[in-house]
Amino acid sequence: MSETIWFYRYVEKNNDYDRGIDVVCIEMPVVKETPKGHWVSNRYHISTEGVKKWVSKTSKKRWVYPTKKQALFSFIRRKKNQIRILENRLGITKSALSIAENMYENNEEKSWQTI
Repeated sequence: MSETIWFYRYVEKNNDYDRGIDVVCIEMPVVKETPKGHWVSNRYHISTEGVKKWVSKTSKKRWVYPTKKQALFSFIRRKKNQIRILENRLGITKSALSIAENMYENNEEKSWQTI
């Protein structure tokens, strides 16, 4: 029997102990290798696809990585991108709130046609 190959993905997880979060590394065994990629056991994520997930060998953006260092770099990149998206949404929300508060204070009502 051959040795198990593992792939890795870092995720944030709620920490019930101090109500914070932890960054944890999930290890997923490769269940099958193909010429173009790997099938990994996705035992930590319930989905309609089941418990196996295919990962390309050549894609720059992957769901799991063959080394913990690559997986951690991917996690950092994902979190930076998430922050950028959420900061943009927060700016839009603050602008909309400011406009609505000004309308309320000035007793303005704007009507829009139904689209």
